[in-house]
Amino acid sequence: MPATWAKAITAVSGNEVNIYDGTISATTGTAVSNYSTSSDSIDTINISGGTISATTGTAVSGATINISGGTVSATTGSAVSSGSIATNISGGSISATNGYAINSSTAWNHGLITISEAIPSMPTHVSSENTDPNQGTIYLSTSGSSGPLRLEITGGTVENTASGNAVYNNSINEISISGGTVSAISGAAVYNAHIGALNISGGTVMAETGNAVYESGRYYTGTSSVITISGTALVSSGNTTANEGTVYFAAGGVAAHRLLITGGTVENTAAGGNAVFNNDTYAWVSISGGKVSATTGSAAYNYGNGKIYISGTAMVSSANTGANSGTVYLTNNSSSTSSLLEITGGTVENTANPATNYAVYNDSTGVATITGATITGLTFGVTP
Repeated sequence: MPATWAKAITAVSGNEVNIYDGTISATTGTAVSNYSTSSDSIDTINISGGTISATTGTAVSGATINISGGTVSATTGSAVSSGSIATNISGGSISATNGYAINSSTAWNHGLITISEAIPSMPTHVSSENTDPNQGTIYLSTSGSSGPLRLEITGGTVENTASGNAVYNNSINEISISGGTVSAISGAAVYNAHIGALNISGGTVMAETGNAVYESGRYYTGTSSVITISGTALVSSGNTTANEGTVYFAAGGVAAHRLLITGGTVENTAAGGNAVFNNDTYAWVSISGGKVSATTGSAAYNYGNGKIYISGTAMVSSANTGANSGTVYLTNNSSSTSSLLEITGGTVENTANPATNYAVYNDSTGVATITGATITGLTFGVTP
């Protein structure tokens, strides 16, 4: 059933649309739409099979969208314009070429998006080739206020197979990742452009040469976002850019604990790459558990006046052999004379040759202190 501009299937009065087979397409219009004027929760689209596509329009748009199978795709439009109430994807393929696989960018489509994989033999795959640096395979905007949680990923695969971002959060709402895989190539797996929180407690968040997590340093109404990595999460990249890392904080934001690593693994698997790079003048990085590692770069790199705390059971390691660098490195770019590094517990080690290489190298004007921790390797610029 093709449509060139108008909607191929439309329901507007509290109806349920069920699609389990067949082909529905739209060129510049919407292939399947189900909204009532009252935003009733029974305005539901259920897709378990079939093929639904759009060229420059939208393939599926409704108040509540449930996709458990089939194929939903768009070229330069949106495969799914997320529901004002909920969008639940538990199977099937959702894809876009230059557009959005899932678009949540207007005042009426800011409901909770959940991505899971109910049956492993029926995978959930959300993907795009969107190359716009200010967009992503899944796009969340500042429109709407549906509560603290906006996107929840517990399984399946969300990816950008070109140079763009997999998830772009330009909202004030939270993203939770506890399972599945979120990946990018040279873009960011998760790009946090606003003050929405990001909680990664499981699954894999990774980028081949980009950033697994990019935090823009946005300041809004007196606050900035907080990123928490915990549990069994794997956050990984092969980013080799000198002033970046697997987790990257751009300049801006407010003075507060902005990155909390309490568990999981944050790693850079490329030679010379950094695991955590803090370029924010005010961001405080707290590593109290889990493992943070780099191959030959720095596991934790502080570029400005931000601060790094290492405590608890944290394991921070690298095989950094730089003459003026270390596993934990504070650059001379800082002008602060305040405390920029406090290590009160955990383990910081240089796994190359600890007799000749640095575990901690403080090249800044700030104060670095170590008490009660296990340090394997040399230290420089540390207050006794």
